[in-house]
Amino acid sequence: MNKATREVSYNNTVVATINQDKIPKFDLGRGYTVIGVDTLLFTFIGPDSGWDLAYFYSSSYMEHDGCISLSIGQTDRQVMFGLAIHEYANGPYFSILADNGIIFVNEGDVGKRASFGKYTTKDVFSVERHDYTIIYRKNGSVIYTSTEHCAGDIHPSITSPNHGIKVTNVRIRDFYTERDTDGFYIMFNEKASQVAIDAVAEAVSCQIDDPDVTVEILYSAKLLDALPSN
Repeated sequence: MNKATREVSYNNTVVATINQDKIPKFDLGRGYTVIGVDTLLFTFIGPDSGWDLAYFYSSSYMEHDGCISLSIGQTDRQVMFGLAIHEYANGPYFSILADNGIIFVNEGDVGKRASFGKYTTKDVFSVERHDYTIIYRKNGSVIYTSTEHCAGDIHPSITSPNHGIKVTNVRIRDFYTERDTDGFYIMFNEKASQVAIDAVAEAVSCQIDDPDVTVEILYSAKLLDALPSN
C-alpha cells in the first residue's frame, strides 16, 4: 500500500484505494434516492415545489470538528448543503448554496452572503468546523470564514427544491476521530480481479485485531460489470 496516495496494488497494478472518510449515513429525509454507491451519488426525486419536500439529513452527529464535502451535478438549478445545528426543521444553518451556477454562503437568519463566483460540476466544495469556527472551501481553498460561533453537535444536511438534481462524491469526515478511526472503506477499481479482491481483503483482515473497527468493501460500477456473475 502507498500510504501517501492510499493506493493498494496487487502484482504491481493499482486495484483499490483505502479511504478513512466516514461514509454518509443519511437516515432521515424524503424525496431522494441513491444511485451508484461507487460514486456516492444522490438524486432528488421530489417535485419542483419547495426546499422542505426533498432533503436528507444525518441524525448521527459530530460533537467535535468535522466537515461535509461534495460536488454539484449541474449548474442550472439549486441545492444547499452544510451543517445543521439542530433538527432538520431548522435546515443546514451553515451552508453553501448553489443557485443556478453561482455559489453563495448561507447562514441561518443572516441569509445569503456575497457571491463567491461560478462553479462547475468538477469543483469540490466543503463546509468545515474547526474550533467552533466554520470554514467554507472550494477545491481546498478557503472562500469564506464565518464570523458566527458554532458550538454543540453538528449534523450533515443536504436539500434542494428541484426535481432530478444530483450531488456526487458526498463525504462526511469527523476530524476528531481521524486519529482513532472507527472504520474505513476499500474501493476496488475495474482492474481488480476476483483473486486480487480476495487477497487484499484477507490482508486487511489480518491487520485488524480490534472488533470495533469496521471495513466496508465497495466496487466501482465498471468492476461490477467486469466481474462474472454467480
